[in-house]
Amino acid sequence: MSLARALVRPQATVSRTFFQRRAYSGGHHDHDGHAAPDTTVYPSETFFNSFWRNAVLATIAVGALVKFAPEASDDAYLSRMIAESSRSTEKTLDILVNNTAVFDERAGTHLLLTNAKKRTIHRVQMPQLLEQASPYDVPTGYAVDVSAVKVKSERE
Repeated sequence: MSLARALVRPQATVSRTFFQRRAYSGGHHDHDGHAAPDTTVYPSETFFNSFWRNAVLATIAVGALVKFAPEASDDAYLSRMIAESSRSTEKTLDILVNNTAVFDERAGTHLLLTNAKKRTIHRVQMPQLLEQASPYDVPTGYAVDVSAVKVKSERE
Protein backbone atom coordinates (compact mmCIF):
# COMPACT_ATOMS: atom_id res chain seq x y z
CA MET A 1 0.00 0.00 0.00
CA SER A 2 1.34 3.34 -0.91
CA LEU A 3 1.79 6.23 1.41
CA ALA A 4 -0.65 8.45 -0.51
CA ARG A 5 -3.31 5.82 -0.38
CA ALA A 6 -2.90 5.36 3.39
CA LEU A 7 -3.32 9.10 3.94
CA VAL A 8 -6.43 9.31 1.77
CA ARG A 9 -8.14 6.28 3.27
CA PRO A 10 -9.81 7.12 6.63
CA GLN A 11 -8.92 4.92 9.57
CA ALA A 12 -11.87 3.74 11.72
CA THR A 13 -10.28 4.05 15.16
CA VAL A 14 -13.47 4.85 17.11
CA SER A 15 -16.35 2.42 16.93
CA ARG A 16 -19.61 3.46 15.38
CA THR A 17 -21.57 2.70 18.54
CA PHE A 18 -19.80 5.55 20.34
CA PHE A 19 -21.39 8.06 18.02
CA GLN A 20 -24.83 6.51 17.98
CA ARG A 21 -27.48 8.42 19.85
CA ARG A 22 -28.52 6.89 23.13
CA ALA A 23 -32.19 7.64 23.71
CA TYR A 24 -32.18 6.59 27.35
CA SER A 25 -29.31 8.90 28.30
CA GLY A 26 -30.54 12.11 26.72
CA GLY A 27 -31.26 15.13 28.90
CA HIS A 28 -34.62 15.88 27.28
CA HIS A 29 -36.15 12.70 28.70
CA ASP A 30 -35.97 13.89 32.31
CA HIS A 31 -39.34 14.41 33.94
CA ASP A 32 -37.97 16.21 36.98
CA GLY A 33 -38.51 19.58 35.38
CA HIS A 34 -42.24 18.97 35.06
CA ALA A 35 -42.83 18.30 38.78
CA ALA A 36 -44.34 20.97 40.98
CA PRO A 37 -41.78 22.77 43.13
CA ASP A 38 -41.61 21.83 46.81
CA THR A 39 -43.27 24.66 48.75
CA THR A 40 -43.08 23.04 52.19
CA VAL A 41 -41.76 25.39 54.84
CA TYR A 42 -39.57 23.61 57.38
CA PRO A 43 -38.81 25.07 60.83
CA SER A 44 -35.32 26.29 61.34
CA GLU A 45 -33.00 23.82 63.03
CA THR A 46 -31.27 25.63 65.84
CA PHE A 47 -30.31 24.97 69.42
CA PHE A 48 -32.79 27.57 70.64
CA ASN A 49 -35.98 25.53 70.34
CA SER A 50 -38.11 24.19 73.23
CA PHE A 51 -36.43 20.75 73.41
CA TRP A 52 -32.95 22.13 74.03
CA ARG A 53 -34.30 24.80 76.40
CA ASN A 54 -36.00 22.08 78.49
CA ALA A 55 -32.88 19.88 78.40
CA VAL A 56 -30.70 22.73 79.72
CA LEU A 57 -33.22 23.60 82.45
CA ALA A 58 -33.46 19.94 83.52
CA THR A 59 -29.68 19.69 83.70
CA ILE A 60 -29.49 22.82 85.87
CA ALA A 61 -32.27 21.48 88.14
CA VAL A 62 -30.53 18.12 88.62
CA GLY A 63 -27.25 19.86 89.36
CA ALA A 64 -28.92 22.11 91.97
CA LEU A 65 -30.66 19.11 93.53
CA VAL A 66 -27.36 17.25 93.88
CA LYS A 67 -25.59 20.30 95.27
CA PHE A 68 -28.23 21.43 97.75
CA ALA A 69 -29.79 18.09 98.74
CA PRO A 70 -29.61 17.18 102.43
CA GLU A 71 -26.96 14.77 103.65
CA ALA A 72 -27.81 11.09 103.68
CA SER A 73 -29.07 10.29 107.16
CA ASP A 74 -31.95 8.45 108.82
CA ASP A 75 -33.93 11.60 109.61
CA ALA A 76 -34.23 12.74 105.98
CA TYR A 77 -37.79 13.06 104.69
CA LEU A 78 -37.43 10.49 101.92
CA SER A 79 -35.75 7.96 104.22
CA ARG A 80 -38.53 8.32 106.82
CA MET A 81 -41.21 7.91 104.14
CA ILE A 82 -39.61 4.72 102.80
CA ALA A 83 -39.18 3.30 106.32
CA GLU A 84 -42.84 3.95 107.19
CA SER A 85 -44.19 2.43 103.99
CA SER A 86 -42.06 -0.72 104.04
CA ARG A 87 -43.10 -3.92 105.84
CA SER A 88 -41.11 -5.64 108.50
CA THR A 89 -39.08 -8.73 107.65
CA GLU A 90 -41.22 -11.01 109.82
CA LYS A 91 -44.42 -9.83 108.14
CA THR A 92 -42.91 -10.36 104.69
CA LEU A 93 -41.73 -13.84 105.70
CA ASP A 94 -45.23 -14.75 106.94
CA ILE A 95 -46.75 -13.63 103.65
CA LEU A 96 -44.22 -15.66 101.67
CA VAL A 97 -44.86 -18.79 103.78
CA ASN A 98 -48.63 -18.46 103.29
CA ASN A 99 -48.19 -18.00 99.54
CA THR A 100 -45.94 -21.05 99.37
CA ALA A 101 -48.54 -23.15 101.21
CA VAL A 102 -51.31 -22.00 98.86
CA PHE A 103 -49.21 -22.75 95.78
CA ASP A 104 -48.27 -26.17 97.16
CA GLU A 105 -51.93 -27.02 97.69
CA ARG A 106 -52.81 -25.82 94.18
CA ALA A 107 -49.97 -27.88 92.71
CA GLY A 108 -51.21 -31.00 94.52
CA THR A 109 -54.74 -30.45 93.27
CA HIS A 110 -53.49 -29.85 89.74
CA LEU A 111 -51.39 -33.01 89.86
CA LEU A 112 -54.34 -35.01 91.16
CA LEU A 113 -56.64 -33.74 88.42
CA THR A 114 -54.18 -34.15 85.56
CA ASN A 115 -53.20 -37.69 86.55
CA ALA A 116 -56.75 -38.84 87.34
CA LYS A 117 -57.98 -41.90 85.46
CA LYS A 118 -61.26 -43.70 85.45
CA ARG A 119 -61.37 -47.00 87.29
CA THR A 120 -60.80 -49.92 85.00
CA ILE A 121 -63.87 -52.02 84.43
CA HIS A 122 -63.37 -55.67 83.60
CA ARG A 123 -66.24 -56.71 81.39
CA VAL A 124 -66.85 -60.42 80.97
CA GLN A 125 -68.27 -61.45 77.64
CA MET A 126 -70.23 -64.33 79.11
CA PRO A 127 -70.98 -63.79 82.82
CA GLN A 128 -72.66 -67.22 83.09
CA LEU A 129 -69.16 -68.76 83.00
CA LEU A 130 -68.75 -67.63 86.64
CA GLU A 131 -71.79 -69.73 87.59
CA GLN A 132 -70.51 -72.84 85.84
CA ALA A 133 -67.68 -73.53 88.26
CA SER A 134 -67.96 -77.07 89.54
CA PRO A 135 -66.75 -77.78 93.09
CA TYR A 136 -66.05 -81.41 92.14
CA ASP A 137 -63.74 -80.75 89.19
CA VAL A 138 -61.20 -78.60 91.10
CA PRO A 139 -58.11 -80.36 92.52
CA THR A 140 -57.34 -80.06 96.23
CA GLY A 141 -55.91 -76.67 97.22
CA TYR A 142 -57.09 -74.93 94.08
CA ALA A 143 -60.63 -74.28 95.12
CA VAL A 144 -61.78 -70.69 94.98
CA ASP A 145 -64.77 -69.65 97.02
CA VAL A 146 -67.07 -68.01 94.49
CA SER A 147 -70.13 -67.95 96.72
CA ALA A 148 -69.75 -64.20 97.44
CA VAL A 149 -69.33 -63.24 93.76
CA LYS A 150 -72.34 -61.49 92.33
CA VAL A 151 -72.62 -60.94 88.60
CA LYS A 152 -73.76 -57.43 87.72
CA SER A 153 -75.68 -56.77 84.60
CA GLU A 154 -75.28 -53.60 82.54
CA ARG A 155 -78.32 -52.06 84.25
CA GLU A 156 -76.74 -52.17 87.71
